Amino acid sequence: MDKDRVGQTMENREILVGSGPAGPEIAKIEHSLKSLLELARELSVSLGVHQTADLLLFNLMGQIGTGRAALWLIPEGESPHSILIRCHGFDRAAVKRTGDSLNRTLLAHFELNPVPFFAGDVRTDEVDVVLFAPMLAHSEVLGWIALGPKLGGSDYDETDLQILQAALGIVGVALQNARLHGQMTDAHRQLLATNVHLQEIDALKSEFLRNVNHELRTPLAVVMATLESVVSAQAGGVRVQSMLEAALDRARHLNELLEDLLTYSNAVNARLVVELANESIPELLGSYCEQRRAGVTAS
Repeated sequence: MDKDRVGQTMENREILVGSGPAGPEIAKIEHSLKSLLELARELSVSLGVHQTADLLLFNLMGQIGTGRAALWLIPEGESPHSILIRCHGFDRAAVKRTGDSLNRTLLAHFELNPVPFFAGDVRTDEVDVVLFAPMLAHSEVLGWIALGPKLGGSDYDETDLQILQAALGIVGVALQNARLHGQMTDAHRQLLATNVHLQEIDALKSEFLRNVNHELRTPLAVVMATLESVVSAQAGGVRVQSMLEAALDRARHLNELLEDLLTYSNAVNARLVVELANESIPELLGSYCEQRRAGVTAS
């Protein structure tokens, strides 16, 4: 490229960036883009809510050129009443009273029209608020911000509003992601606690089954053997014999229940050996239906 073309190119750049009404505006947009990138980069690190609020407010105050800013957030899972998180340049007590008095009005407005608006239509006598803007994430209002007048007395322009919405959008998504991460962490913690509880229950179940096998089935076998011996001896008369037979019958029934319980335990713990046999399917189905006929036909 010859010197004349280089000189012409540099001259055109000076005209575009450094002179004329468009030059300062383009420089402002370039600066704002860099600031937004820096804001997004800072938010890539895990920060607390108050640190995030400070990062946002200082970033906006520097970009837009105001000495006063405050941020309110809506607590997760609670009624839609915002809480003042951070303020800079405002009297904290005064700006808190203003936020509390305008809470319902602002949230209702942002639900219907989620864009920044100037404070001319609401009373902010205690503090010099010029602009209100919502913080959104996927159309959900997470909170809102209040800004004071610009340094030097100039008005907020369309570029300022676009910068404000972009910064609030970046921080809103970051805060919502942090909330989702917190929810996942809590859910994981609850799952771990539930798993520990289930392990404790499983241990109690295993202990119970061991007791069934050693403390119930073995003594019951002795009781059944004794009853069978007494019944076989035909001692004690008809009435005593009847009582002994009834006791033996109940003991056998109880033993069957214990055997079923142990079989179920073996099946659950994959220790049950399934034995296959050649049987007639119609006979098995007939037997199955016959055993349940009484329960089906009972009124």
